[in-house]
Amino acid sequence: LTAGCDVIFAAALDSTTILSSITEVHDAGKYFVMYFREASPDATGDQIPDATVNMDSEHQAYGAMVETFKMMEEDGVEPVGIINVHGDIGDENAINRNRGFEKAVEEFGYTDLIRVTVDTGRWEPEVALQNTASALQAHPDVNVMYVSSDWLMSGVQTAMENAGKWYKRGEEGHVYLGGTDMYPSGIQMVKDGYMDGNVDVPCWQGALQAAVFGFDLLEGKDVPQENTLVKGTVINSSNVEEVIANTPYLWGVDYAGQE
Repeated sequence: LTAGCDVIFAAALDSTTILSSITEVHDAGKYFVMYFREASPDATGDQIPDATVNMDSEHQAYGAMVETFKMMEEDGVEPVGIINVHGDIGDENAINRNRGFEKAVEEFGYTDLIRVTVDTGRWEPEVALQNTASALQAHPDVNVMYVSSDWLMSGVQTAMENAGKWYKRGEEGHVYLGGTDMYPSGIQMVKDGYMDGNVDVPCWQGALQAAVFGFDLLEGKDVPQENTLVKGTVINSSNVEEVIANTPYLWGVDYAGQE
């Protein structure tokens, strides 16, 4: 604001803390656009952003788990226990992903098979390692897991390895695994057969739409104040190479690690 900016864009990790910043921007007569994170649904008045563009984080989890369950059906394997590795419980994207996970599980009729929801702190792989290890020890029968971000997989993989649960699809003992974000590491896990379904972060598409809304606001045009959702690309361990070859602007392929 001091520099004279007219539109402020923010991907705020804490959906509640950001509300005071949104109010400050509006008090200055400027515009606030949230992208890839949502403001708290409790926002009122000047706390509400002028526009919000987010990945469809509910669809990310839903799509990943649908693909995972399809792989199980294709292999003739029935779920016997499911672990849900949750993201930061204060992050709207993590909350939405949990909703998408539950939607897919309910759709396939597996809700009663959810054994435990694992807390990972604030997207902390070391916390994911500790708590996933405890969950696997308490529920050694599980053969399905959902992990709310590939960022957590370093910890989750270690826990699975230590529990004797880290096997490729087709190998005895394989745990069917759905992931989210399609980090390069996640893409490689899908290629290698350790992960079965994943959905990427549509960074290019979401950032482009947020910028369009910013210019529209400056030009006095109407923009939707409700959340505009952008769906990510779905991959599974059968189609991953084809999808990558035919889909432009996959964040985990084209942008990750290029800072």
